[in-house]
Amino acid sequence: MTTKEQEILKLQNELQDLKNKIKEKKKDREKFVDEINSILQASQEVQEEIHSKELKQEKIIHKVEDEKEILMEEISSILRMAQDSREKFKRKNKEKEKKIHEVERDRELLTLEIDHLISCSEEIKDEYLKKIKAKDVIIKQLENRLINTKNHKEKIIKDVNLILNNSLQVEQKIQKLVRKLSSESPFLEDQEEKQN
Repeated sequence: MTTKEQEILKLQNELQDLKNKIKEKKKDREKFVDEINSILQASQEVQEEIHSKELKQEKIIHKVEDEKEILMEEISSILRMAQDSREKFKRKNKEKEKKIHEVERDRELLTLEIDHLISCSEEIKDEYLKKIKAKDVIIKQLENRLINTKNHKEKIIKDVNLILNNSLQVEQKIQKLVRKLSSESPFLEDQEEKQN
């Protein structure tokens, strides 16, 4: 083989090597392109996922904002209710203090009235005791008068009985005398019969 043929063969081999390398590079390029496409697709998916998450996040933010507004309104309502309750409590407390003052005043007035009634009852009691004592004295006097009247009545009865006895004796004496006289004088006997 001549030198020229060797060079041609060498060149052919180099050309084949170059072709093989080009094929490999082509394959590497296709692989690289596939990888790039895969990366781009993954990046697209990531971007879509990010966008989806951003949308979800925006929805969550809007929801949180809405809930925050609702919560702020509820807090404002609760604060208003608390303020109303505080004012109502203050009013009730003032009314309670007023009622306590009124009760204290009424209690003082009632205490004074009770003291006055006790004083009056003591006076009434003293007056009643005086009247009872006076009544006892009057009863004692009446009892003494009754005893005196009873004794006087018994004395009068005795005197009347004595007078009756005396009058009976006098009448008997008169009758005896009349009989005696009538026995002595018929005229007197007729008179006695007429009287009888």
